Amino acid sequence: MHDHERQYMSMVFMPLGMMNSIQAREMWRQDPWMFYAKRNRSEMAGPNGLPMLDNLAWLDKQDTLRVEQLMKIHDDALEKINTIAV
Repeated sequence: MHDHERQYMSMVFMPLGMMNSIQAREMWRQDPWMFYAKRNRSEMAGPNGLPMLDNLAWLDKQDTLRVEQLMKIHDDALEKINTIAV
């Protein structure tokens, strides 16, 4: 990920913009692959229309691939249910 892309992420994930340089460097050394946050009804939209999330967590590559596999299993199961129901 390029530096300018990392800066854009702080528009959505506010904690990224509040990290000092040491915290940010340590986080990027962990090689995050997927960022996520819990959404709530009180979140604001930023000037670009994207949500502004006040919490943040991330997964490494191995965990991201596991989550993607589980999501595919879930999606396939929903598709099967929808096909049978019709």
